[in-house]
Amino acid sequence: MDVERIDDWQFSVKSGAGFYNVDLELRTCSCGVFDVEKIPCSHAIAAINDARLLVSSYVSPAYNKLLSTLPMRISSILQHQTFHSLKRNLVSPLSLHRHPAGKRNEGGKLG
Repeated sequence: MDVERIDDWQFSVKSGAGFYNVDLELRTCSCGVFDVEKIPCSHAIAAINDARLLVSSYVSPAYNKLLSTLPMRISSILQHQTFHSLKRNLVSPLSLHRHPAGKRNEGGKLG
């Protein structure tokens, strides 16, 4: 991406065939992603890098709170999934001694 600084906070970012206006002070980009998702889009990241600022400082504080609890949540989800996966794959000791379904002959034996 080609980044052109307009002033201290505004940038014009060329990406592919398009041009995008990024305002770091207002935390907006003409693509709309930065405005809606409250995390920098690729155009904003290019502008932030050009300004030699930290991308993490442009992420909404709401995401930082979520990210701080994420490792605990992922661990809990993985433990839950692993438990149920193991439970599904365990073979019951009784199933090892069961005879396959089939017709029984007159003596009661499978045949």
